[in-house]
Amino acid sequence: YDSSRGGRLKGLLGWDIMSFLLSCSLSFGLMYVDSKVHAHGPVGIKQVLWDACRWEGQTAIFWGRIFYAFLSFPFVVFLIPGLNSVLTHTTPTGYNTNGLCVPFLLHPMPEEKNK
Repeated sequence: YDSSRGGRLKGLLGWDIMSFLLSCSLSFGLMYVDSKVHAHGPVGIKQVLWDACRWEGQTAIFWGRIFYAFLSFPFVVFLIPGLNSVLTHTTPTGYNTNGLCVPFLLHPMPEEKNK
């Protein structure tokens, strides 16, 4: 393991982990608040997790996913054609029919039949 490698991608990985944890916390917090509204006593973890089966809990998960999507904005730069390989110094690869990792190639176009 070489800790000097990774450059800026290490920072983006840390950002992604924090974004994931924040979105999970938001979903759990929304489910907790919803469970607290419906319960008249103390709320346990079972009640909060049971809320995920109801439409209110699924709505909380939806908003957590939307929050995560907004936090993934720094990764949009990797979607720009050509810039991904410049930033990551990688080449696209894929698997052939034998299961070997090979450079990515498009399938050949079928020949047209002339009438």
